[in-house]
Amino acid sequence: MSINYKHLFWLVTLVILSNAAHGQDREVKYFANFLGIISPFLGYEGRGEITESQALEMNHYRFISEDDKLLEIRYFNRSLPGENSYFGTHHVEYSYSENKLIKSYFNAEGEKASLWRHYYGEGEIHQEQFETNGDVTTLSFFDKKGQRIKVGDCYKYQFMELGDNRFFQQQFDADGEPEVLTNYFPLQATIITKDVNGHLHKIINVDPETMEVQNHPKVGYSEVIFHFNDYGSELSWEFRNVNGDLVDRIEEEIDPGYSKWVNEFTWYDESLGHFSLMKKKLYSSGDQLVADENGVYILEYSFDEAGDFVGQRFLDHKGMLMIHPDNGIARFEILRDESGRKLEERMYDETGALRKDGVAVRKFQYDNKNKLIEVIQYNHQLIPIDES
Repeated sequence: MSINYKHLFWLVTLVILSNAAHGQDREVKYFANFLGIISPFLGYEGRGEITESQALEMNHYRFISEDDKLLEIRYFNRSLPGENSYFGTHHVEYSYSENKLIKSYFNAEGEKASLWRHYYGEGEIHQEQFETNGDVTTLSFFDKKGQRIKVGDCYKYQFMELGDNRFFQQQFDADGEPEVLTNYFPLQATIITKDVNGHLHKIINVDPETMEVQNHPKVGYSEVIFHFNDYGSELSWEFRNVNGDLVDRIEEEIDPGYSKWVNEFTWYDESLGHFSLMKKKLYSSGDQLVADENGVYILEYSFDEAGDFVGQRFLDHKGMLMIHPDNGIARFEILRDESGRKLEERMYDETGALRKDGVAVRKFQYDNKNKLIEVIQYNHQLIPIDES
């Protein structure tokens, strides 16, 4: 029997670190998932709390706190340190001073790393620095060298608490000019709210001087309303104007033509946010199913019980397999071993057969320390493709 020493090492390390944390009267919690957010001011929160023994069997986050202050979050693929976290790397560390919070990011080897979040533009962010003066908190960004940087066109974010689970947010460039929340939500001044469970509820477009709710002059909606289940899984979001009417995204926007995004789940365990299948669907203000920018009507994602991505399908308006125009496949499949390690990728056409054009199969080979050493590509007849 072969021994996976890397797996054994990290299993022992996980136990040692956990025991050390408990010994210092620190609170250690494990979560199967992360709560979705749209603003860095909302903060990171786990969802689907699990036990330490359960954590060894699934992908998870470990939170360590002391005196009601979060000290660090680490992401694991079962018992091994992982990088595919909500924040894009293995580890985020929190440090505090009188009026400042600093979040620093590291990879599984303990080296400085850059975070990734969908609400930021381009930028190699190693640190987020939140500084509070009076009612206003300002967020600045720093790279691995300690140099202040901009993120996309944003040089700083500013937040102001409004009470009742609401805060006001703006973004600015280096000259102090307003920037948009994201390219997908091109709003410059917003009130962001949470529901009674602490989940993201609304993004509201407002006048920055009067805080009056108003329709955005270009995109036409005044608010985005989010719907979560009781366990923090995101079920849908929709765009509405000041009259409460649904508003379709205009042609000039990213992802045009719909007013509501819906996620439909087939659950392994809803309380943990673990699902076998998620179907993404888009609906117009007339409640008609519409295609995305690629002509796909239903996009399906498949995951295993540990939380690893294992497949994707592209469907037309009849629910039949269709070829995606960008990647040339109708179905994508990943085969994994019991530890979650990727063994194969397979690409299929609309008939369900391995696709005949280009790469149809990729096989992944590892050394005895679990390090990826080679990826071999094959055509639909499983003949290796000569990359030279």
